[in-house]
Formats: sequence, C-alpha cells, structure tokens
Amino acid sequence: MKLNQNIEKESNKASLTIKTDDNVLINEYIKNKSELAAKCIVNKYRQDVFKYVVNYVKDIDDAYDISQDIFIKILSKIEQFEQRSSFKTWIFAITRNTCLTFLKSKNNNTNIFSDVDIEDLNSKYQLPDNSLETKELNVALAKAIKSLPKKQRESFFMHYILKLKHHEIADITSTSEGTVKANCFQAIAKLRKKLSNYV
Repeated sequence: MKLNQNIEKESNKASLTIKTDDNVLINEYIKNKSELAAKCIVNKYRQDVFKYVVNYVKDIDDAYDISQDIFIKILSKIEQFEQRSSFKTWIFAITRNTCLTFLKSKNNNTNIFSDVDIEDLNSKYQLPDNSLETKELNVALAKAIKSLPKKQRESFFMHYILKLKHHEIADITSTSEGTVKANCFQAIAKLRKKLSNYV
C-alpha cells in the first residue's frame, strides 16, 4: 500500500508543469514542499512579474533582485493564500506592494509605467515589425502612455500588457472594478486621440 502511494506521489510530481492548475501546484507545494511545484510556480509567473517590476523601478538589476524577493515571499506566504481571489491576483498584489515599498525606501518618485514594453502592443496595430510606421508609432505611443495620469497608466499597463482582468486589477490596487474600467476607458480614449495620425 505504501509502495503504491509513493508511486502515485512520484507520478503526480512528474506530471506538474507550468500549465498545471494553480491550486494543484499550491497544494503540492504546501503538502510536500515540492521543489518541482515551486519551480513551476516561478516559471509560470516570472516573466510577467519581472515585466511589472522593471516598469515600476526602471532598473534591470533592481528588478531582478526585487523579483527574486517577490517569489521568496510568495512561497513563504503561500499557506496564507485564502482563494478569495485568483492566485495570479494574489501574486500581483504582493508584487505591487513590494515595488511600492522599494520605491518608498528609495524616496523614489519615478513616473511608473511610463516606459512600457511597446513591442507587446505592436500586434494591436497590425503593422510589420520592421516598418517605418511601426517605429514612428512606438515613439508616439511611448510618449502618449507617459503623458497619461498615474492611475490610468497603471490600469492600462496591467490590463493591456499583463492581460489582467478588470476585477483582478481592482483587487490588486484596492479600488472598485468600475474605477478600473473608467481608468482603462479614459486611457484608451486619450491614446486614440494622441495617435489619431497613426491608427
């Protein structure tokens, strides 16, 4: 019986990937302290976490260090995750709070999300990557995003770059879903106006 349980446990571990449901990964890590489950969690979210952090702190070296600290916090506090929101929302709440703490410690008034990853937006305009139009659009888009008010810029980044849903952003930023939708709507309206010569 014990042998069968061990075989089943090893089989479950072997089947864990970044595509495995978050709850399965969480349970596996909590119950068995599975290194594979931890690795899957990190690999599943590290790109978006790093992208968020680097656009917050504007320094790649700091972003790497902060991202590592974030995943240490996630794994050490994972038993506190109460599933009131999605695991992704919980991760980005920790990410945002860690970034805010870092900037506060540095007395940094950085214009957050002013230098977003424009390449992630290219597909929305359906232009060839190597076209002159794309290069001009990237410059114009970066300037337009930088000109947005802070809350609109943050909501825009989280919704259109990180693909977070409105209610997830609301949970992360401790605001209402209606406020997030309004911020996104206003941001898009302003960007369309500023980019009217390009799109």
